[in-house]
Parts: sequence; structure tokens; C-alpha cells
Amino acid sequence: MKALLSVFSALALLAGAAAPAAATPASEKDLEAHLQIVEALNDAKVPLSVNPKMCEEYTDYSGFYFNEVGRKTGIVICQENREKRDKIVDFTDYDLDTLRHEVVHLLQDCEDGRIGDGQFASLFTGEEKVLKEMITDYYGEERAKRDYRESRKSGLSPHRAKIELEASVIADSYIYHPGLAKDITKGIRACFQ
Repeated sequence: MKALLSVFSALALLAGAAAPAAATPASEKDLEAHLQIVEALNDAKVPLSVNPKMCEEYTDYSGFYFNEVGRKTGIVICQENREKRDKIVDFTDYDLDTLRHEVVHLLQDCEDGRIGDGQFASLFTGEEKVLKEMITDYYGEERAKRDYRESRKSGLSPHRAKIELEASVIADSYIYHPGLAKDITKGIRACFQ
């Protein structure tokens, strides 16, 4: 919880901080919108770690959502511009996208009915047409097929590959739907009532 509060404080201060050359920091408006998500995670007692040791071990990943049986549920963000372990740097748009993506996995876990059971359910259950249209609108059919194939090649089941694609599309839709951070916050609060 203390770590989550320090992340919250860091996010609040980062809007005016100097940025490393590698990527542009997120706007103050975007940071403020995402503070709602961090507050909701804090209220729900879902741990959020930024740049922990595992980011050094899994350099191809920008984040993780843990929901495995026997492990504490939590979210890890490996920042785009990270310099060293446990040091938080300016959040970029990509870092905020990663936060949204991993929190969508939390919501998918909640949608399954029980958080922390290692199971995910689509947020569009019974609405396959809506999900397909959303994927086509945001990614285009070719990219969606490519991303799905890559997920399958990496060993994910068809269901899990669909869950990954859904999380990516929802997280990426923030560009067109800035209210998404508020919607995600509402979802977190509903899961942990």
C-alpha cells in the first residue's frame, strides 16, 4: 500500500518534471485522469509496482497483471524510460497505456466472477459483434489478425489470445475516448464493492 501511495504521489508530480530524451512525458491532463485509476487500485488494495526487479528480467514486457491461484493479485508497470530498479521516472503515454491494459485484465478477471482464480472472461460476453467492430475500427482487420496470430504463436490459448487483444483495444481506445480512465475507475470500484 505504501508503494502504491508513492506511485500516486509520483504521478501527481511528474506532469512538470523534465523528461528523458527517449520518450515524451504524458500530459498533465492525462496524468490527472489516470490518477483516478491509481486511487481506485489503492482503495481496492490492489498492489501496483513500478519498475521492480522483474522488469530487468522480462525486458520485452511493459507490464504484468498477476492473478494466479496462490499469489496476490497485483499490477506491475515497467516504464518505457526506466533507468534502474524501483526508480520511477516520468510517465509516458505508453506507460499510461500499459496501466490501462493491465487494469483491463483485472476487470476481465473480475468479470469471470472471482478475482485471483487465474481465469479471465471477456468484457464483451455475448457481444462478439461489438468486440469485432471495435477491433476493426481501432486496429483494422489485418493488424487484429496479426496480433492474434502472434499471441497464439507465443503459446496463448485461443481464449487468452482474444483476452489480450481485447485488453489492447480497450486500452488503446483512450485516444478516442478520454473518459475511459473514468470508466475503468468505475469498473475497479464495482469489482471491489
